[in-house]
Amino acid sequence: MQGWHHEEWVGRAYPTNIPSSRWLNQYSTRFPAVEIDDTFYGLPPEPVVRHWRASVESEFTFSPKVPQQITHEQRFAPGGGLLKRFLNRISLLGETLGPLLLIAPAGFRRDEENDATLRRFIANLPSDFSWALELKHWGWCTYEIHELLASRNVAFVTGTSRWIPATHMTQLTERPSADFAYVRWNTAPNQRPPAEGDVIADAATAHLEVTLERLCGQVDGVYGYFHTRAFGDGLRTANDLQYTMDQSRPEASV
Repeated sequence: MQGWHHEEWVGRAYPTNIPSSRWLNQYSTRFPAVEIDDTFYGLPPEPVVRHWRASVESEFTFSPKVPQQITHEQRFAPGGGLLKRFLNRISLLGETLGPLLLIAPAGFRRDEENDATLRRFIANLPSDFSWALELKHWGWCTYEIHELLASRNVAFVTGTSRWIPATHMTQLTERPSADFAYVRWNTAPNQRPPAEGDVIADAATAHLEVTLERLCGQVDGVYGYFHTRAFGDGLRTANDLQYTMDQSRPEASV
């Protein structure tokens, strides 16, 4: 899931009698991986990162978002050494550290200047970390950009998006740019929660299963994260998908 600190899960995913400081531990008993949203807003304090690590088993995986200061304020331009400080801090997660998520702002469109900036940024990414990049404009869905990311084993984030047409996303899943895949499922905030036996929700789960099966046949691992309201109820959809795909398989982390 995209984050674990969701009050609306109390009574569903979390018992009502445990403090919020134990939600991550409770989450880790249901899902093998999580996307960290907090890191997008700034460098997390060292005690916080150590608490995250101590709350889960070694088989668990964290996918932290790279701070928005790097992606949105600096817009991938080098400066300040923030990326190095972030990597030093987040490395405290040890063996539980998974891919690092770079999210481009919606206004970061492909033009000559942005293309050159992104190329320099990707070329200088430390190779001892795994990276995934979410670009929010269809103009980036080109062979040249695919080759750029593939040259550094950076995953082009796929999934459901209001920025890139579904046909483009389908093409991207057919030809991953890294030896792992990174999928994010988002949705409009006013989408209604599905009822029990909802045919639309069941069809969505079936479609997601096909997508993941295709990806699993091409890469070593798939990291898939739901927004809390994806397909109406991300928690339910994630649970359903785990069940239909057999959640015991190590290559698919949802």
